[in-house]
Amino acid sequence: MVTIPDWAAAGIVAILGGAGLFAKTWIKTTAEGSARQVFDKEIEKVKSDFRRGEERLKADLQRRESELTSLRDGALSGRANRAALLDQRRLQAAEKVWEGVGVLSRMRMPAKTLSMLNIEAVSKDAGTSAEAREVLKKLMGGIDVNHIVEQMKGIRVDYERPFITPMVWALYSGYSAIILGGYIVLHTLTSGLKDPMKYINTEYSIELLGKILPHQSDNIKKFHYGIFYLLLDEIEEKLLVELNAMLEGVEVDENSVKRAAEILEAVNKVSRAGPATQPGSEGAAAMPPTIADMLKPTISQDATLP
Repeated sequence: MVTIPDWAAAGIVAILGGAGLFAKTWIKTTAEGSARQVFDKEIEKVKSDFRRGEERLKADLQRRESELTSLRDGALSGRANRAALLDQRRLQAAEKVWEGVGVLSRMRMPAKTLSMLNIEAVSKDAGTSAEAREVLKKLMGGIDVNHIVEQMKGIRVDYERPFITPMVWALYSGYSAIILGGYIVLHTLTSGLKDPMKYINTEYSIELLGKILPHQSDNIKKFHYGIFYLLLDEIEEKLLVELNAMLEGVEVDENSVKRAAEILEAVNKVSRAGPATQPGSEGAAAMPPTIADMLKPTISQDATLP
């Protein structure tokens, strides 16, 4: 039997121990390196997937932002276009209203005549004197009412009502009623009716003018038709101020709407007030028309009578 010297055995043990330690270290290092490599690959894959997802998200967000911008720009552009068209339409409406005022102002003469006359005294003479009636006809200024009505039919201010403020419409309607009311009063005085003043109702006209110019109420009640003509310029100025406010886009408040409704209510009373039939007046001159009769051809059926 071969005997290994102690020193050789010790050397072999030392070599085997070193080899085992080396193998252990190598295996550990190799395993750790392999695991790290796998882990690093997984990490890189996760990072790569994350970057791709982030890029897709950014691209999607940019696309959505672009779509929203397009929609917003389109909506703003559409709103701007509608606002521009509405402003243009309001301007046209304002021009129509003022054109109507210009046509109606040609009928100022009767109102001016009435402001210079003692209506009660003239009424007594006009009821019995043909000469007095002829003088009044001359004072009417040769107004061609039919021509004026035809012009108003061409303007059709009532068609502009959706594009003007309630106060503009109310003031225009009130102005029309006052102008035409003056003509009807003078026409009544020249009609040949006995005691023509019994057919003239000044109460509604006084109420209307007081609603339009409340600060003049005391003077209106005191002077009646004597002051109507003098206030026409003030009504025109008030209407012009309202037209400018409308074109500048000034917001309509609740008080303005309420006052406009009150004026229109008074206009309707004046417009629809008709004279009664005089007993025993068969064969007399035809009764004068109401304001509604005069304006009927110029307005639509569903429009408030101006």
